[in-house]
This record gives sequence, C-alpha cells and structure tokens, in this order.
Amino acid sequence: SISCAYEMGVKFKYIKRGLKDFKGVKRRFENIGYLSGAKVIADYAHHPTEIEETLKLAREVKKGNLFAVFQPHTYSRTIFLKEEFISVLKGLENLSLYKTFSARENYILGGSAYDLSKALKNSEYFEDLESLLDSLRSKVKKGDLILILGAGDLYDELKPLLKRK
Repeated sequence: SISCAYEMGVKFKYIKRGLKDFKGVKRRFENIGYLSGAKVIADYAHHPTEIEETLKLAREVKKGNLFAVFQPHTYSRTIFLKEEFISVLKGLENLSLYKTFSARENYILGGSAYDLSKALKNSEYFEDLESLLDSLRSKVKKGDLILILGAGDLYDELKPLLKRK
C-alpha cells in the first residue's frame, strides 16, 4: 500500500500519517479488550483453514497460555466440515465451544457446537455467555491470550463487557 500510494503521487508524510492512524480491520485479529488481565483477540475465522491460520498467528504472538473460544456458524457448515474442524481444534489445550450461531438455519441433528464439543475431548461447551465468562475468569491470568473465533454473535455480546486497557 505504501508503494502504491507513493506511485500515485501521495507524499510520504501523508502515507506515514495514514499508516499510523490505521486501526486494522474489524474482526480480523482485533484486540477487543481484556478479561482478568488476559488480552482478548477476536477473529471472524469460521472455516477450518481460516481458524488454522489464525491459531498459527496467535501461537506466535502469545506470551502466556492460549485460550480459544470457537462459535460455529450454521449447523450445515459444522456437519459438512466436522472432520476438518476436529483436525484443526483437537490440539488445543484450552478450548471452549460456544453455542452455534444458526444464522438463517433451523437446528440440524449433529451440527451443533455441542455435537462438535462431544467429538473434541479437549473442549468445554457453553450455552450462555455468563458461564463462558466465569470459566475463563477462573483460568486465565495476566499475559494470557483469549482468542474468540467465529462469525457469530459472540463478538457483539462479549465486546462491551471487556475492560479497555
């Protein structure tokens, strides 16, 4: 973007100011606050490939422990990609699954976050936000990283409840 702007005749001082003011893209590795001293990052990743790449980045930048919270987006996607989700998520030590964001769909047997959690022995399932937050508060400490994954409504529910540093 720097080269392109420069080639288009934008003076470097304006390019520098623009980069300094850039806050990033909403819901793409976005720092949304802190919970019990742990940084909370949200990412829209809701497909196994996106989740895998986001987890790689989180592992590179984390200082303490990594806590991942995944909210599946639609029952049909969860069924269709269940084995891929299991493959990507099975190695996480601190994995929480939050109730499925159904979007436009009605419940489909075998496609819920609960069903996915049963297949992932390393996970905990949460139906409500308060239970999820209580669990995280009891485990995380300053320096840990909480990664919120998914395209659902958990982002909107959680963000206003977090502390800004």
